[in-house]
Amino acid sequence: MIDRKEKILDFLKEIEKFKLVKRETYLSNLENESDSDHVWHLCMFILLFEKEFNDINILKAIKIAMIHDLGEIYSGDIFAFSKEKSEKKNKEKEGVIKILSKLPEDLREEYYNLYLEYENQETEESKLVKAMDKIQPMLQNICSKGKSWEKHNISAEEIDNYKMKYLKYNKLFNDLYKTLRKEALDKKLLKENHN
Repeated sequence: MIDRKEKILDFLKEIEKFKLVKRETYLSNLENESDSDHVWHLCMFILLFEKEFNDINILKAIKIAMIHDLGEIYSGDIFAFSKEKSEKKNKEKEGVIKILSKLPEDLREEYYNLYLEYENQETEESKLVKAMDKIQPMLQNICSKGKSWEKHNISAEEIDNYKMKYLKYNKLFNDLYKTLRKEALDKKLLKENHN
């Protein structure tokens, strides 16, 4: 029988593959960002804005951030503006169940519940992670000179339509988004709309 330590080590070996999952967002050197690049940056967003949130359990938010995309080890990253997006949730959920099955039962249950919390968007921690998950790619696109936006012909209007539902309820999220949106438009990295 495999003991707890071995199960955790096996899980850690398997999630090493997370570093290999490429996203449609680019780094400042114009190489594709990986899922692990994205999650590290997302966690830094959460940590650096921690003092702006009084009633948030930051450790819980970091845990949610760390596991929210783990299913992409098996499903791959599906671009936010892709036509395949409708299948994304089911593929990622199957992947999360598969990867978490490697953990001891108590950890598997805790992390699956955190994943569901993120998906259901009913807690302040899950809303914080979702909002920062939508803001981080804005900054990343600015750092990469708008390469992803240009490649996929994405307009500011499309980004607004996709992201604002996660940001509009919080002044900080709104301000961060508007600041980055303005910078992108000022630098001509993003078009206002397709007209």
